Amino acid sequence: MLTTAQHWLDLFGVRTDDPRWIAIEKHYSVDSRKIQLIHGSGRLHIKSAGVYVMLFKTVRGGPSPLEVWGIEFVRKGARGGVGFAGGLPEALDWNQSRAALRTRFGAPETNPHAKLFDGWMRGDRRIGVNFSKDERSIASVFVALPPGAVFEKWRQNERTSSTATNP
Repeated sequence: MLTTAQHWLDLFGVRTDDPRWIAIEKHYSVDSRKIQLIHGSGRLHIKSAGVYVMLFKTVRGGPSPLEVWGIEFVRKGARGGVGFAGGLPEALDWNQSRAALRTRFGAPETNPHAKLFDGWMRGDRRIGVNFSKDERSIASVFVALPPGAVFEKWRQNERTSSTATNP
């Protein structure tokens, strides 16, 4: 169904009550209502696609749809599942080393001494890369809205919801 990284990234901002999301849950036999939310956010592992989808609760309190704010593409053999088979975002390749990505993107915006993880802002999104233990290849690639954007979106949804219920 979703075969490229861009197909998955096009889900940013899609809510779990959207027909596009409902079709994804049906196709991949997953249910976002069953994920554990911590501080209003959670991860749904779609093993057969090799991705994790990060979702946040759109409105505080009570039932509300979740919204996609991040996608993690996982290499085959990392964390179980088949691994993501499509091309990676930013034209990354599973066989790129940490040194190669630091040369390409510059010093990471995360702690430069973070164990096996580097992150950079790329346009309006944050990209994070987890590396193999020897740092010679990529284990997973995470693309997300920056935390401030997720919080602001949640606040906007909160205001819209309270205005709609308390005119």
